[in-house]
Amino acid sequence: MKLPTCIYVWDGHNMIPTLHFARLAESSFTSGEAYRLMVMEEKERERAQRRRTREQNNMMWALLTEISNQIEHCGRRYTPDQWKVLLMHANGQEVKFLPALDGKTFVPYGGRSSHMTVNQMSELIEFIRWWGNHNGVQFADMEGVTWQR
Repeated sequence: MKLPTCIYVWDGHNMIPTLHFARLAESSFTSGEAYRLMVMEEKERERAQRRRTREQNNMMWALLTEISNQIEHCGRRYTPDQWKVLLMHANGQEVKFLPALDGKTFVPYGGRSSHMTVNQMSELIEFIRWWGNHNGVQFADMEGVTWQR
């Protein structure tokens, strides 16, 4: 579903909506809720809506594999797949957990990186790198830049 474009004019003090649904838009800005306003060129908007690239996917899995090989969490080692769920959740991606059929554990649901856009995947990769750097992970593609073997 494509949402209609709403155009706002800055009058020096306020953003004034100019379309027929202006009252609805104005009330949303004054409702006390927090909203994310993004201003971008049309080409950037189209890029933001595209699915993540194969290169991004490969980079994410390489980073997750290195974290998996180097880091313990809560006294355990986790697979790259498990780290993906943990880091996507930590980065604010929606990951739900369903009770397992045995009633004793939980199973992750959702959080599929294949449904992420190029921009969402870029944010996740940046977060994975940030988290890894702050937790002592030595990423192979950074050898010679930030550490030596």
